[in-house]
Amino acid sequence: MLDINGIGVLLGEYEDIGGLGETGPNKEEVKRRERELLKLRDSISQAQRQVKEWAARTEELLVEHIDEYGDIEVGEGKRLYVGVTKTNKAIDDSTVFDMVMEVAHGDLSIFKSGENGVLVSNPWKSGAVRQLVGEELYAQAFRTEIAKDLKTGATKRSVKETRFD
Repeated sequence: MLDINGIGVLLGEYEDIGGLGETGPNKEEVKRRERELLKLRDSISQAQRQVKEWAARTEELLVEHIDEYGDIEVGEGKRLYVGVTKTNKAIDDSTVFDMVMEVAHGDLSIFKSGENGVLVSNPWKSGAVRQLVGEELYAQAFRTEIAKDLKTGATKRSVKETRFD
């Protein structure tokens, strides 16, 4: 189990050590301090990894809960809900390259980035390629991945139940 307080204690102990003496640092003290700092750094790295794992697992549990029981009101007009994140990915870069080259009639300027270019860091701008080659060719070269994603948004408006007696 992660001990965040333990990390705080280590940090406090290091800060309480004070100076290295009036005669300046001696090698043993410097090395001891370095070991303590490395120990503290390692503890913090482990804590960060653990917290990241817990956060990911908590988000998975929230998505499962919301899928089963609906949105969670978190107050002040906000709610947690499950949305989706779509990612378009090239199935095969060489196929996309060949397809773009054919439609562009060999014009290499189409590969520039920017407004009319087709490259980004992944390297394909899927929307630009779709527009250039058409839906049929695009479907042969790209796939869309959809992942559930926990989102925060405004509370949904709903009709409140009113009883008339």
